[in-house]
Amino acid sequence: MVESIRTKLMQWFCLRRAKAKRLALLADPITPNVNKLMIRYHTASAGLNAAYEEFIFPVPNQGDAEVPDVVEQEQYNPPRNPPGPGRRRKRRIPSTGEHVVFSVSHGGKRRKSGPHKCSICYEAGHNRATCSNPAV
Repeated sequence: MVESIRTKLMQWFCLRRAKAKRLALLADPITPNVNKLMIRYHTASAGLNAAYEEFIFPVPNQGDAEVPDVVEQEQYNPPRNPPGPGRRRKRRIPSTGEHVVFSVSHGGKRRKSGPHKCSICYEAGHNRATCSNPAV
């Protein structure tokens, strides 16, 4: 019984494989065959010359660009930084460089040493999430 099931499955898989091969040959005419397009770059006879046939333009230096006088004289303000929607976190994520100490006497709660310091305006008393100063 097991042998008959095994042979039947092998027949089904053989038929499915044959159908898949036929469908692969009738691939979508809109989609290009990537292997045919890239074969000239990956053959040993082509070498690296074919890959670098086209010019490679370097990125221009931004210091060499000419800035119009109107743009240089105009003063631009940084974008406003309104607080995001939703309630603020109760357990605050420490700012970069802020030292957090786990205290056993306070039930394992996180304690930090030193005042809060914002990473945007570098003022004490608040952090980046609650900063009302515009980004510099």
